[in-house]
Amino acid sequence: MPDVINWSTSVAVSGGPTMSMVGSLATPVYDVVEVVLTTEAKSVTKAVMPADNQMLALAITATRYDQAISYELGSQTLLLDGPQLFVGGGMTSVFTNPSSIKISTSTELTTSVTIRILVGRTGDTPPP
Repeated sequence: MPDVINWSTSVAVSGGPTMSMVGSLATPVYDVVEVVLTTEAKSVTKAVMPADNQMLALAITATRYDQAISYELGSQTLLLDGPQLFVGGGMTSVFTNPSSIKISTSTELTTSVTIRILVGRTGDTPPP
């Protein structure tokens, strides 16, 4: 029986429009991965899913967002300057072969940063 990822988000422009979005996505498997960047470990790579699976959803949150923090997933490198949510095959298809994620900072950290990653995917095996 598939798991269901329920998601919601909203944005509001001060003095302008508000948009709210909610939905759910059935996913055969999900994984949660935690990465901690520290003053000693400025770059960490973790497996997020088996290479032969298809990503269906991706959510990334952090204890701090910064233009100096980035992640590499598949063939893409993106800044982690805010929470990230990718839902559905159209959004997650931007990541080619996303079996592992590398999170890095280009500056010295004074405190650790914890990043949580939720991946909804096909398949039934844990990440390598």
